[in-house]
Amino acid sequence: MPETQPRQVLIADDSLALRIWDGDTDTAVLLIHGMGDCSWIWEPLVAAWPGPRPTLIAVDLPGHGDSAPV
Repeated sequence: MPETQPRQVLIADDSLALRIWDGDTDTAVLLIHGMGDCSWIWEPLVAAWPGPRPTLIAVDLPGHGDSAPV
């Protein structure tokens, strides 16, 4: 089972933050949080994923979480 600790990646001059939970399949899923949340909202889903997990990529939209403000 892959680790439940994500890698953090900053892109576009550190203005957009991603959390990436590496999976054990060849599939990747992009997770987008709702208004007022951040990428950490997906941590319970990652921890409870049943069976082989795809790579999960959660974005912090601008002005949320670790992403720079708009």
